[in-house]
Amino acid sequence: MSTCSKGAVYLVWLAAIISVFLLLSAPLPTFAANDIVSVAVLDFQVGNIPYWWNWRLEKEITEMVTDGLTGKGEYRLLERSHIDKILREQNFRASGRVDATTAAKMGKLLGADAVIMGTITDFSMTSSGKMRVGRLGLGTSTARTALTGRVVDVETGEILASTSGEREETGISLSVSNFKGMSFSSSEFRKSSLGKSVQGAVDEFCENAVQALSQASVAIASREARVTQTTGSVVALVGPNVIANIGAEAGVRKGQTYLAEPVRIPVGVIRITSVDPMAAVAEVDQCSVPVEIGDAIALE
Repeated sequence: MSTCSKGAVYLVWLAAIISVFLLLSAPLPTFAANDIVSVAVLDFQVGNIPYWWNWRLEKEITEMVTDGLTGKGEYRLLERSHIDKILREQNFRASGRVDATTAAKMGKLLGADAVIMGTITDFSMTSSGKMRVGRLGLGTSTARTALTGRVVDVETGEILASTSGEREETGISLSVSNFKGMSFSSSEFRKSSLGKSVQGAVDEFCENAVQALSQASVAIASREARVTQTTGSVVALVGPNVIANIGAEAGVRKGQTYLAEPVRIPVGVIRITSVDPMAAVAEVDQCSVPVEIGDAIALE
């Protein structure tokens, strides 16, 4: 017996018994240890701070953070060249500030599980006691760099964790005018108060980000497990009604729609109308061929 007509799927004790048997006999879905979360570090954005530099600051900080996260945790970090190439090929242009929703879209294009979106919230330097030595202007300076970041689940757009890093450094340093044209990687920059503040902020950001990514990995694993658990089967047909062997304990909720498919080829859609612990009531929303006993159902 089969049906393609719309009708309620009634919950019966037989379905519940079959459901219990299948659930107890089947191995519980888990997020395998070797399912490493893939992570993309998106280009940092500059917060509402005065602009005084002539570096590609966002790119410089992004590259430093990517380097700082490499090989530090249980995740797979996407290469910067891969990220730039894919976004360029897809002609992806984000207008204005990137929010979590946009970040998730970018992550999907990149094939990542999670993305880190960061902001430079402070990049400042104050100088005093200036003096000249040859062509250089030297003096006491106080530099401060601050970074914040969020880890976003690409599948849901949810912010799973946050991270931050900041550092203030005071010492003898070059004046602001002497930084023009100087590379972030030069020894002069690294030895300056500003260079030390940047490196310190990046180091702290990365240290906190490793912990944030660990937290995010657990959340993603939990979500993946819940999705897996909501895959069930059609176990009986009563007139025009379909009985499924999954219910509230597997995460089924009223109003959800599930694909009905015999061999991973969708044949129709059923919509949940009510849920019990071990089974669910649904109605056939649409189908191309009749839904039959044994068809798998999976959350859309």
